[in-house]
This record gives sequence, C-alpha cells and structure tokens, in this order.
Amino acid sequence: MCDTWPNALPAAMTQLGDKGDLLPLLEFLQALAEEPFSRRLLVDGSRRSRFLLALLDRQPVILAALVEAVRRSANEATLSAAAAWLRAQSLYEEWLPMIGVDAPGRGVHSALTTLSPIFQGEVLRVAKLECGLPALEASAALVAAALPLVGSAFVPDTDPRRLPDRILGPLLAALGELCRGLQGMPHAGVQPTDAADVAGVLLTVLHSAFSLPLTLCSESLLPVLTEMGVRLLVVTGPRGGVEVDVEGGLLGRAFDAWEVLANGLRSEPSSASLDLAAATAYAQLLCALPVALKLPLDLPADQGPKAAAWGVRGRIAQVLTVWCSGAPQRQGEAVAKLRELQVQSGSAALDTATGLADLEMVLTFGSAVAEMCASTAEMESELPVPLTHLLMGLPRVIALQPAEPWASVLEASAAELICSLDTWISSDRYPPTGEVGRLLLTCSFQLASSPRATAPAIESLCVVVSNFSGALAQRPELAEPCCRRLTDLCIGQNPLGATSRERAARSALAPLLSRLEEVEAFVAPLRSAAPPSADPAGLVQRVVLWRLFFNLLASTEPARPELSLEWLSQHWPWMEAALGCHSESACEAAVTLLTSVLSRTRNSEASQSVLLQAFPVLAQSAAERGSATALQGVVSVTRMFRGGTTTEAANFMAQHILAIARRLLPSLAKAQDLPPDLLAALLEAFTVALAPRCKLLASQLMASPEILAALLQPVCGLLCNCASPRLACWSLMLLDRFPAWLQHAETAASARKLLEISLPWACEAFLSLLSSAPVVRDTEVSQTLAQALISIHRAMGSSFTAAMARGLSALGLQEEGGFLLQQLADSGLTEETLAEALRDAADAWQAEELRKLSA
Repeated sequence: MCDTWPNALPAAMTQLGDKGDLLPLLEFLQALAEEPFSRRLLVDGSRRSRFLLALLDRQPVILAALVEAVRRSANEATLSAAAAWLRAQSLYEEWLPMIGVDAPGRGVHSALTTLSPIFQGEVLRVAKLECGLPALEASAALVAAALPLVGSAFVPDTDPRRLPDRILGPLLAALGELCRGLQGMPHAGVQPTDAADVAGVLLTVLHSAFSLPLTLCSESLLPVLTEMGVRLLVVTGPRGGVEVDVEGGLLGRAFDAWEVLANGLRSEPSSASLDLAAATAYAQLLCALPVALKLPLDLPADQGPKAAAWGVRGRIAQVLTVWCSGAPQRQGEAVAKLRELQVQSGSAALDTATGLADLEMVLTFGSAVAEMCASTAEMESELPVPLTHLLMGLPRVIALQPAEPWASVLEASAAELICSLDTWISSDRYPPTGEVGRLLLTCSFQLASSPRATAPAIESLCVVVSNFSGALAQRPELAEPCCRRLTDLCIGQNPLGATSRERAARSALAPLLSRLEEVEAFVAPLRSAAPPSADPAGLVQRVVLWRLFFNLLASTEPARPELSLEWLSQHWPWMEAALGCHSESACEAAVTLLTSVLSRTRNSEASQSVLLQAFPVLAQSAAERGSATALQGVVSVTRMFRGGTTTEAANFMAQHILAIARRLLPSLAKAQDLPPDLLAALLEAFTVALAPRCKLLASQLMASPEILAALLQPVCGLLCNCASPRLACWSLMLLDRFPAWLQHAETAASARKLLEISLPWACEAFLSLLSSAPVVRDTEVSQTLAQALISIHRAMGSSFTAAMARGLSALGLQEEGGFLLQQLADSGLTEETLAEALRDAADAWQAEELRKLSA
C-alpha cells in the first residue's frame, strides 16, 4: 500500500466526503495499528521490521487522516482508532529498538502532538455523555493511551500544543464535569446501570492518570482528578446507589486509584509544590471517606450490606496505611479526623437511623485508624486518645440493642474495633484485673454470646483471650470462668455454627488450655457424645464433634511437648475412626492434629512409635478410600521425618508408599480417572520421597524400579495434555529427581535404568508441553521444565539429544528446536535463561500449531 498508492488515505477521505461511511476505513486503520505488532502474527522478523519501518514512514499521513475523521464525527469508531494508534507508539520501540523512535520520557510524543486537535471540539461533547456510553468509553481509552506519551508536564517549547496541560486538560476537565453530575444522572433520564458504567469508565481514566508523573506534577490537572476521585468514592459507596462491592467492584477500584496516587506521590522527588499537592489530596480523602462510606439510613435487613460494610472497613485501613507510611503527620491528621467524627456523633440521637449510621461510621473509621496506627507506629506507642475513648464507650454501644439490622451491624463494628486493637491488647498494658482488661473480656464475651454473633465477634473473643492467656492462667479465679464460658460457646446450646465453634476452640480456648494443661474437662463430654465409630448413622453429628476436639488438641501447645503425644495416644481410636470414615472433613482435622503434634515432638523418641502407628493408617486411607487429605498427610510426615532416620523406618515407609502406588496405578493409567487433588498428592509423595534429603527412603524406593517405571509412563502421558500448573510442576519435579541418584553407587544402576526406560516418554512429554499446552507459559511451570531439561540433558547427554531430535522431527520443528538443543549444550546455561527461551518457543510453536489447524 505504501509503495503503490502513496496518496491512498487522503484520496479515500476525499472520495468519502463529509457524508461518506468512514467505518470500514477506520476498522482497517485500527487493525493496521494493532495486528503488525502482535506476537500472534507469525512472520519473519526481518519482514516485520521492514513493514513497520514503512508504516512508521507513512504514520503522519495516517494520523492526519484520523484527525480529519474525528473532526467530521467524534464517535466510538474514530476515537477508538485514534487510541489504537497512540497505544502503538510504544510498540515501535519494542520491535525497532535500534531506530530511535520518538518515545515517552522525552517530553510530549510527536504522535500525540499530531493528534492534539482531536482533544478539542466535538470530543468534549463525547466526554459529557452527549454521544452515548460507547463513545464515552472510547474517549476514556483515548485519554489512557495519551497519558503515557507525555514525559514531563513542564517541557519548555514555543508551540503551546506541546504543553500536556493544553492537550489533555480540556478533555479531563469535561470528564470531571461529567463526574460532578453523576449522582443526578438518573433524574436526567439515565438509568442507574448506566451510572455504574459511567463510573467504571471514569475510574479507568482516574487510575491511568494517577499512575503517571504528568498528573502528579501538573498544578492544573491534579486538582481536577482528585476532585473526581472524591466524587467517585461517594458515588460508588454504600449511599451512592451504584454498587457496594470492595472485591474488584467499583468501590474497590476507587480505593485502588487513591492508593496508586499515594504511591506515585511518594516516588516523585520532593518539592514544595508536590508536598502541598499531596497534603491537599490527603485532606480531601480524609474528608471524603466518612461521607462516602456511611451506611444508608434505609439499611436492608439481609446480610449483604453488613458484609459490604466490613469489607469497606478493611480497605479504609489499607488506603490510610498507604498514605500514612513514612508520614507521621498524616497519621496524626487521621486521628484528629476520628476525634472530629466522635464529637459529631456524640450530638446525634441514637434512637434514630441517622444517629446509628453516624455511630457505625465512627466505629468503622476508628477500626481503620487503629489498624493504620498499628502498622505505622512503634510497638511501644500508646493507644491514641480517641481510640481509648472509643474503646471505653463499647459497653454503651453493646447495650443499645436497636432494631435489626442496626443491632447486627453495630455489634459487628464493635467486634471489628476490638480486633483492630490487637497490637495494644496485652496483659502488660491492660491487666485482665484492671478496668480496661475487664471491659475487653466482658465486651468480647457479650459479643460472642449474642444471638447475632458472627465471624467478627468470635474473632474479637479470640484476640482478647489469646492475648490475655498468660495472665489469666496465673489467676484461677479468672481462668476458670473463662474456660467455662468458652466451653459453653464451643459445645453448648447456642446458634453458633460449626466453623465459629472450631475457631473459638482453636484460637481462644486452646491458648488458655496451653497454659493450664487441662483439656480433659473440655474433651471428655465430646468423647462421650461422639464415640469412635465409622457407622454411617449419625456420622455427620460425630464428625462435627470430632473436628472440634481435634482442632482443640492440635492448637493446644503445652509446656511439656510430650503431653501432646499422650493426648494423641489417648484419642487414637477416634483418629482411626476419622481417617477410616468416608468424610474428608473429619480426615482433614485428624491429619492436622497428627502433623501438628509430630512437628512439635519429632525429636522425641516417643514420636517414632507414633510414626509407626500412624503411617499405615494414613496409607490405607489414601489407597483404599482415595483420600487426598490422607495422602497429603503421608507427604507431610515423610517430609517431617526426612524419610526415616533408620533403614528399618525407611523400608517401612517405602513399603506403604509403594502399596499406595500399586493400588492407584490402574486408575493412574487413565489419569482422568483420578481426582486432580489425589493425583497431585501422589506425585508430590514420590517427589518428596525421592528428594536428596530422604536418602534412606529413596534408596528403598529405587530398589523397586518396575513400580517406578509403571508410575513414570502415565505421568509422562499426563504432561502431554496437562492443563493444571500444579500437576505439571509435580510431574516435572518427579522426572527431575532421578538424575541426582546417578551420583550414588547404591542407586546408580536403578536410576540409569529408569532414565533409559522413561527417556522417550519424557521427551515426548516435554515437546508436547511446548507445542500444545498453554500451561507451559506459567512462570513456575517453565522454570520447573527448564530445571528438568538441564538435569536430564547433563545426565544422559547424547541419548537425550537424539531422543529430543527425533521428537522435534516428528513435529516438524527441526529448525526451531535446533536452537533449543544448542542452548542445552551450553554448559553456562542458567535455568532462568532457559525458562524465558522456553516461554518464547512455546508462544511461537503453539501459534504455528493453531495456524496449521486453522488451515
């Protein structure tokens, strides 16, 4: 086109005229800005470079045509095409690094200067939503593409068009005007769903703008953008009527933008103007947060708004922490803002929805300030005075008992406040016998015992009791009532769910019992109510109780570790029942108890007898029931004891691991017959057992090469069509284990035999991963593959090279694969270098395979 029709674009524009349909031409121009730079386009590199040079030479004509197209009609198609060409500018640098193309960082990019007229006139109407939402989205994409092409906001130049404020300022101001009117949009005939879409578009612009030095240095642009950020916090907050969602929703994106701004301001060199801009932006944020995040007065009775409110609280703390990191003055400003909110709330009537919403906001903001202070202040620092006042007022909050849903919301906020004070809750600062200590214990028990108690209430009780456990244990008159109340919460008649009961047992009762070393009073009723039987009748109820005392025993850490082994032996019938029943939930709790106790006592002689008792039960559960949890327990115990400290113990463990393999091998031959988690655990078990640190166990396993060979063949077959990074990594790590055992005389013969048998399978698997499995693009998978290739190549030498060459020839990749084999022959090759080369090869080979399939 460039050679045979030099005036193609001007001629086309003239021929179409003002009334002609520009859409086909614009689609062509947009494709011309995107496809030549795509790595999916499989062309010779030199041909691509020549084409891009010719395209660069004709770019001024193309950009001029786009300016003319936007002048005629600023719509979705014209603005999208212009944005595509702005995005393409950085790609020239990537594909033509030696040409010296105009690039960001040296003032305003020449392409942006050429396209500057499109940022005026009709596009401002688009930015005010006068041309519809698709056109608005295109204008936002135009801004996002233009911002990276500006280096500094103060580039001296006689041409005013090259001043970035002049180019982007009017369009950003128009978007800001749209944002100011966002809450009134439904009254102008725009649906609320459109308001959410508009907010999403504006947040995209905001995030892009806050990511670049241009906006941070611009005295005219930054105020417009921070005002937009404040308005979007209000619109996307609980009272905005758009969305209350902090996990990837609009409000979460608004918080993200403010965090980006804080990080950007911190990374810029300090100056008086920049410091003033940062202080102003932070003051705007502090004023906006309480207004934006206050709950609506007509709060629905369902659980959704409460959950959203708790999520909001967490993000407030995160945003404040980002802004206050390394800035003690800002921390003081946040504390002062909390004091101001307390004063305002104190004058509100608490028998109205307005007063309750204000109180909830104070508690929520107080929790955020506490978490921020805890993450930025010294451990010895005192609790700020406003937080102390808030803490001392908790009994009044709990005693309010307003109608639902405010009762649940306030209790949850009060519990979250206690949790946020974790750093300051200690027996040294607040003894349990003192005023504040008694208040914390009373309030946390009241919240956890409430019929409305949820996760935050249980968590607050866990924080207080675990932090006071040492002091409580020294005062029986305090410890005994606490134990009784905790026991009643965990096993008594109350509305708490099983998860909350387990949490209370693990994190509140267990720390206290660890000091007292008295678990019998709690466990005895559970043993009586849930005998060790695998009978399906009543199993669900028994599993709940088993999990409860298993979690308690696992979390209790007595001063004498051997006591844990005694508890484990005492409850072994229940352990066997849990591992043998058809409940992965019970099995998981039993495995957790076993591994927790053994990890604390593995240096004790008594732990060896527990190992010999537990290993067969775990192996039987894994082999006969196909329990992935039990097999994971085998892995953990194997890793913990390094495959056994004696030959007898290693042989004992090897026999059970091989028994698992024999039982699962028929299903392993058809990998899809095994659940993915069970298959991954099986691969991990052999990978861990064959690790160098498990020398005795590995030697025993290598003495059975026929079973290992029967394992390796389906493992290699699995790799050919693997879609799971976890399975791919464990399969590759297992193959990588065998070369190391060539260095040991007692295992060298078996290791070489296994490598020779499995070499064709392994090479086929490696090449299949590269040519057809997208999972190889995963960084961890490519690094594990690189490690396996290097170790097997160094172990097998020419045999491996010949096997790989045959596989490459069968795939028609002799030329492409030749470079890979040359790299492997380099003795200085590193895993990181090879992994990067493998990812590039996979991109090219798989794209070529797709092209062949399409053809």
